[in-house]
Amino acid sequence: MVELKKQDLGIFAGASQHKRVVDTIDKILVYFNSQDAIRSTDLGYHTSAKYNGVGTVMREYDKHRLDVFEGLIPECRQMVERIQNGNDVAARASLNAIRRILTIDVQVQLPTLYEDIRLLSRVLVFPVEKRMRLQLMLNENGFRKVTRYLVSAERKLQKPEMETEDCLANCRKALDQLLQELSLKLGIRPVKRFSEDLTVLEKEFPTVVDEGVRRILLGVFSFLSVKGSHPYSVSVSEKDATFGLEQTYRSIEYVLEKYTEFMKSQIR
Repeated sequence: MVELKKQDLGIFAGASQHKRVVDTIDKILVYFNSQDAIRSTDLGYHTSAKYNGVGTVMREYDKHRLDVFEGLIPECRQMVERIQNGNDVAARASLNAIRRILTIDVQVQLPTLYEDIRLLSRVLVFPVEKRMRLQLMLNENGFRKVTRYLVSAERKLQKPEMETEDCLANCRKALDQLLQELSLKLGIRPVKRFSEDLTVLEKEFPTVVDEGVRRILLGVFSFLSVKGSHPYSVSVSEKDATFGLEQTYRSIEYVLEKYTEFMKSQIR
């Protein structure tokens, strides 16, 4: 599961937290899989006897014993073997080592890992697969500038110091660009005023932009305009930026689907 999570996070390569997340996951994987010694413990002194050929004790001596422990998976296997061989002392030592690796070595990595994954996942409210599919659809239908604004908006949230105002500004540009290009593709010359262009589209092509769609787009655009137009002395929260980005993606996805359905109906 940890390896799969590492693969999933590959889409964020280049983001500020990505390398730290991967490094932390690699450390955790070492604690699980390593064949090399991770910890060692002193088993104390063990009295041994040396015999001559007829069973007489020649001398007794104390032997210092040091046990080394590998990763969790190899150590679990070794613990089972020790139990099967009746070596209770060594089996208990393995169990204690497993407990210490989990509670000390692995557990100390988890808060940092959780926080970094949370930071990377801020823009995953609208699922990754749907984002990528939407961007591909936009490019295929000639809305490449819209895609660029969306990608730029995401990157503003992936920076160590989030640029939430710029994120919403790029979302606003993405919606505005979508409307202008949509108008041109449908043979309408946009006046580059969002509400007016939207009203014309509703009037001329209600199958693409009906009253419900117009109200949704106006609402999202209004939110982005109000939140994204604050002076930098007034901070736009992470929650606002994430919500704005999600609603932008969903609105564009819905309009694009209606546009492609309309274009297909014209071919039939």
